Amino acid sequence: MKPRDRSTRVRFAQQNIGAIVRPFVPVKEPLVRRRMQLLASLTLLVVLFSLIGLACIPLLNVESAFIFCWLLGGLFLISLGLYFLSRSRWYRITMFLAVALTVIVPFAALFSLKEYRPEDFLPTLMWLILSFLLAVSLLTLQSAMVLIACVIGGTLLLPFINPEITYINLLPVIGFLSASAALIIINIIYREKVEADRRREVLAKKESSERMEAKQAHLIRELETKNEELERFTYTVSHDLKSPLITIRGFLGFLERDVMANNKARITADLQRITDATEKMRRLLDDLLNLSRVGRIVHPPENVPFDEIVADAAERAGGRIRQRGAYVRIAEGLPIVRVDRERLIEVIQNLLDNAVKFMGDQTNPTVEIGTRGFDKSGKAILFVRDNGIGIDPQYHERIFGLFDKLDPSSEGTGIGLALVKRIIEVHGGKIWVESEGHRTGSVFVFTLPAVREQEK
Repeated sequence: MKPRDRSTRVRFAQQNIGAIVRPFVPVKEPLVRRRMQLLASLTLLVVLFSLIGLACIPLLNVESAFIFCWLLGGLFLISLGLYFLSRSRWYRITMFLAVALTVIVPFAALFSLKEYRPEDFLPTLMWLILSFLLAVSLLTLQSAMVLIACVIGGTLLLPFINPEITYINLLPVIGFLSASAALIIINIIYREKVEADRRREVLAKKESSERMEAKQAHLIRELETKNEELERFTYTVSHDLKSPLITIRGFLGFLERDVMANNKARITADLQRITDATEKMRRLLDDLLNLSRVGRIVHPPENVPFDEIVADAAERAGGRIRQRGAYVRIAEGLPIVRVDRERLIEVIQNLLDNAVKFMGDQTNPTVEIGTRGFDKSGKAILFVRDNGIGIDPQYHERIFGLFDKLDPSSEGTGIGLALVKRIIEVHGGKIWVESEGHRTGSVFVFTLPAVREQEK
C-alpha cells in the first residue's frame, strides 16, 4: 500500500469515527465540544458493553439470566438515551445525570443491604472514584459541588437506614470522600482557570485578527482612493496645463505674423495674451506645489485658539472682503484646536475668499464663522456660513475635486477647495457642505482636533 493511500484511509476512518460522537448542534467553544464528544464516547461504550452482556445472557442460569436481563436492558436504554442527549443542546443536564447515575448505583446497593459487611464498601469506593473522575472531566464547579454534597449527605444517611453501619465505620469513607472532594474542587478550579485563559487567548487572537483585517481593508480602500485621485490628478493636470501651452503656442504664431506685418497694436495684444497664459500656468503650478506639500511638509501641531486663526485669515483676505463690502461675523466661544497654524489659516482664508467670491448680487453680503460644539470623538465642529448664491446638492461632492470649477469663467484655478479638504483630512478631520441650492447660501462644516478645558 502506498503511504499516500494509507494516510488517506486513516484520515477517512478518523472522519467517520468522529461523526459518531460529533454534536448535533453547532458548538463554538472547542472545550465544550470535546466534553460532549467524551461523554458521547463513554455512553456509547456502555451501550456496546450492555449489548455484549445481553448477548452473553444465555450462558447464565435461568434465575441470574432474568435479573441480568433487566439490569442490562435498563442500562442499555439509559445509556442510549444519554448518548443521544449528550450530542444535543441538553448536554449540560446529560453530563450531570451521567455522573449522578454512577453515584446512585452504589448507594442504592448499600441501602438495599440486609446485613452490613465492611468489605461491601470496597466496590462502593471504586464506583465513587469513577464518579469523581467523570466529575473532574465533565462538570462545572457548581455542578460538582452539588454532586459532592449529595454523596457526603448520602453517606451520612447510611446509619439511619442501616443501623448496623455506624459513624465509626464510616470515618475512613468520609475521610476518603472529603479528600477526594477537595482534590476535585482544586482540579476543576484549575481546569476552569486554564479554560478561561485559553478562551481569552483565543478571543484576543480573534480580535487581533479582526483588527488586522479591518486595518488591511481600510488601507486597501485608502490605496484605491489614492489611486483614483492620482488618475484624476494626472488627467486633470495634463488637461489644464495643456490649455495655457496651446494658447502660448497659438499666439506665438500670431505674434510672428504681426511682427512681420509691423502691427504694433496686435503685437501688444498677442504679448498680453501670452503673458496671461504664462501667469495662469504659474498659478496652476504654485497651487499644485502647495497641494503636494500638504501632509509631506508640516509644522508641529500646537494648541491655538480658533478665533486667532480666523482673525489672521480675515486679515489676509481683507482686500477681497473690503472690495465686496462683506461683513464677517465671528462667534464667541470658539474652541482651542490642536493644528498646524499656518495650514489652518490657509483653510479659513480659502473659505472666506470662496464665500465672498460667490456672493452673487447679494446686497448685504455676510459671512459667519462659528461652532456647533463637539462630535462623539471629541473633535470640534466648526463652520463658515455665507448668504451667497448657494450650491446645488448634486454638486456637494464635486466641488472638492481637483480643478472642478462649477463656473469655468470664474476667477481661480479650481484647486482651493481640494487644498482645504486635503488639509482638514491630514489633521484627522472631515469637511462637507450644506446648501439647498440657488440663492440659499452655503455652510462649509468641518471638524478639527480640539483641546478641552481639562487638557489645557
